[in-house]
Amino acid sequence: MNPDEKKFLSEIKKLLRRGEEGIRNAQAMITAMLESLKPMKAEFAMKQMVLYKQCEALLQKAVQTQSEDDFFALSKLQYESEQLDNTLQQTVMFYSKISEELASIKQSLCFQSVPITLPAPKVGGDIAQLTQKTNDLLQRMVDYWLSFDDSREVREISFEKYADLRFTMKVSDVLGDGACGWRAFLTGVVRVLCGKELPFKPSRMTEFIVETKDLMFELVHILKRNPENANVISNLLSIPQNGAPQSLDSYIRMARKPGYFATNDEFRLLCVLFSLANPQLSQVNVFRQTPLICEIYQSISAFGDIVPVSNEHINIFQVPGHFKSIFRLTERVLPQVFSIDLAIAL
Repeated sequence: MNPDEKKFLSEIKKLLRRGEEGIRNAQAMITAMLESLKPMKAEFAMKQMVLYKQCEALLQKAVQTQSEDDFFALSKLQYESEQLDNTLQQTVMFYSKISEELASIKQSLCFQSVPITLPAPKVGGDIAQLTQKTNDLLQRMVDYWLSFDDSREVREISFEKYADLRFTMKVSDVLGDGACGWRAFLTGVVRVLCGKELPFKPSRMTEFIVETKDLMFELVHILKRNPENANVISNLLSIPQNGAPQSLDSYIRMARKPGYFATNDEFRLLCVLFSLANPQLSQVNVFRQTPLICEIYQSISAFGDIVPVSNEHINIFQVPGHFKSIFRLTERVLPQVFSIDLAIAL
């Protein structure tokens, strides 16, 4: 990364510390930068194509003439082409990086306008039944895994850290079967409730994921009854990681599949669901293997109230295409993040 790019990213960091107005200014700066990079990328690509053709023609000539001058000219042209390749690659990498930053900022701003409203009173009707079902599921999960002897089961443990922070994580991997997000979340739930560290592929996990999804779908149907939750439902119909279903029923059919990849939308719904039975399960923190500038980590809360990262939360480690469970992390060293959710009105 060249000095100008470093300076630009430094300015973005400063803006993101200034709250919502700073975030919007950062969004505008990144959008403008992306627009300015488009013609540069096109120009480099055109030069690259011309150089490739020149190299190909000169190579054919040098092979025919066996002239040292021709081979020397070819060598210089190939070096110029390699330098241009490097420049283009760096430009594309920077373009991709700030594009990802912009997507993250847009997501943050989008979620700030999406409240979740549960019917009042909380203790009555369908919410009371859902709360009891959720409590029963949590109790059965804890009882089963506490009594199950998994001392000989496979565990894949790693220790991760962020270079610029005094922050380390003990990470426990989970099976990568497409349902890793659900596995990592439930692994975190069990750790929070009873301190149990589950193995890589714990017995009955698939069964408990199916039950969890069914309860989450019940919650979604309850939320849909309130017009104030229209944005919550529309978000579920526009999840880019898994396609865009046309209706809530088609979303549920899609999300019910064993390999459906969990997203922040589901993590938030799971926080709402499990917090009905136990308020301790109301926040999940998701840490990227390679943090973005504008978010070292994400905190997703059922109620929109973000509190400092703690081992008492569900904590998840995200690597490209996969989620893992964090068993223990360093507390009280991470900077504050802003809530991306509004409070739930009960």
